[in-house]
Amino acid sequence: QLQMQPHFLYNTLESLNGMIEVNDKRQAIEMTVQVARFYRQILTHDCGDAIITIEKELEIAESYLRIMQMRYHGLFHFHFDIAPEITSCKIPKLLLQPLLENSIIHGFSGMEMAYGTLRIAGWETNDDRVWLIVEDNGRGIPATQLKMLQAGGKKVSFGLQGIQERIRIYFGSTAQLTIESQLGHGTRITIQLPLN
Repeated sequence: QLQMQPHFLYNTLESLNGMIEVNDKRQAIEMTVQVARFYRQILTHDCGDAIITIEKELEIAESYLRIMQMRYHGLFHFHFDIAPEITSCKIPKLLLQPLLENSIIHGFSGMEMAYGTLRIAGWETNDDRVWLIVEDNGRGIPATQLKMLQAGGKKVSFGLQGIQERIRIYFGSTAQLTIESQLGHGTRITIQLPLN
């Protein structure tokens, strides 16, 4: 969380500065509102607790995605597909953010399309587990890199490694993160957690 905040804030302020320079007042105001909302949620929400409800995590995710849409205008759109019954379940704060960032930066950048699609889904299964999914229709991951990610290589992705370690610390060995990807067709990350 502390690693993410400085570079994200710096890059966002650079984008805001650009909006001001071209006199795009409406976008600059919206960016300022979303940045304030994002930092208010991650720094003060629930007294700074490390564990928050999925509902609050989705609010943070939405602010983050709206900021990124303004920074990368026309690159992607997103939608949530979350079963209402899991919104009160608790997860580590900012669990989804590295996955969203990966989709935007690595999945969509450089693609020859008007819009990428980013879907955030979640539901409860019959065996008392919560599934959270982040999937995109981006560039996908080359097979060699995908194998390294699936093997849990620390050098390949600090973000994914951090998520795996966090869910195992909070939820034990039954928590899982799986990665599926097809080059040219997109990537799907699934997090499975015990319901209680």
